[in-house]
Formats: sequence, structure tokens, C-alpha cells
Amino acid sequence: MAAEADSQLMLRVKEGDEASFSLLLHRFRVPVYQFLVRMVQSPAVAEELAQEAFLRVYRARASYEPSA
Repeated sequence: MAAEADSQLMLRVKEGDEASFSLLLHRFRVPVYQFLVRMVQSPAVAEELAQEAFLRVYRARASYEPSA
């Protein structure tokens, strides 16, 4: 069984499915954090930035469009 596409999960998040957001968070938390550590050279700052990024995604869920 193939993993559900990220765009499909975000559409479910848009509809209020918090479990789908948790799955997206699980998929992307480490890669986003690792990218940010390389960019800012500080694990603590990277953690804060990653949290802020995911919070912004969650807050903007109502305006999500798959083409964005």
C-alpha cells in the first residue's frame, strides 16, 4: 500500500483532520530540522525555526491549495 500523498494529507488537514497533520509532522520534522541546522549552524535555533514553520503551516491550513 502506497503512502498517502502529502497534498492529500494537507487537504484532510484543511478539513480538520489532526491525525493527518500529525502524520505530516512525523514525515517532515527530521528533514526540516536537519536542513535548518545546516543553514543556521545551531540546533537550538533550528528547533525553534522548525516549530515555527510547522505552526505556520497549521495556522494557514484553511487556505491550503494543492497547487500552492
